[in-house]
Amino acid sequence: MHNGTVNEAEVKETEKLIRSWIDQGVFRSLPRRSVGIATPISGQADQIRELLKRGAFTDNVRERISVGAPDLFVGRQVDFIILLPGLSSDAPDALNQALAGTEDLYHDVVGAARLGLHIIGDRDCCLETGGLCAALSGFAEDAPTFDANGELIVDEFEIKFDNAFGNKQAEAPLNPWPALRQMLIDAGYPFQSNVSEGGLQLAVRLVSPLGGRYNIEIVAPLEAIRGDHELEAERDHDRIMMERGYHVVRLTPTEILEKNNWG
Repeated sequence: MHNGTVNEAEVKETEKLIRSWIDQGVFRSLPRRSVGIATPISGQADQIRELLKRGAFTDNVRERISVGAPDLFVGRQVDFIILLPGLSSDAPDALNQALAGTEDLYHDVVGAARLGLHIIGDRDCCLETGGLCAALSGFAEDAPTFDANGELIVDEFEIKFDNAFGNKQAEAPLNPWPALRQMLIDAGYPFQSNVSEGGLQLAVRLVSPLGGRYNIEIVAPLEAIRGDHELEAERDHDRIMMERGYHVVRLTPTEILEKNNWG
């Protein structure tokens, strides 16, 4: 375990994530969910424990969160892992290299996550430093940004999301893709779009903080004519994803836009 300087940004974002889970009812629901927060910096673990003790968190929340070094999670599992690499652009290169080489953080800790893995850290610094943290950073997405009018600023991720289902309706006046993405953002669900898994291209891969993994696909309207080849491809897709532990959800553009209007 390293005794390096506490990464205040990681601590702050960890608190925000825990509080968002509280708001979503993660700690009130059944089955009782457990959370592990792993950091290779001993001082950071101490600070997070103190935060949980003095931050107006209820006993019901605190008793379900374990905080510690990677060896705390050897041979055990929790529902959700929050992994804190500790690297920072303000830290000495030698410290960043040492943190990036903490193999048990990326083997024992990642393997301890039963339902979901959340990594909070400086993605650019991890990518620059290299090692296992750089490999995991390749799966990260930029947080959405909005202009002064509250409109989503189009970035590489937005373009990628729009193309997740093909660009046939990208210019349609009732384009469902931005509506779906905004619903997922508002719900606070961690998701990726246009990703590969099991030899398939998934439109949306989502992990619910309440448990469960989901693959969301958009289908043609029910009144549209869909050939046998397309239907067979969908059945093969669903079978593969269900074997991998996913719930497959297929929505039509109309269903997405109707659900979006409920809010």
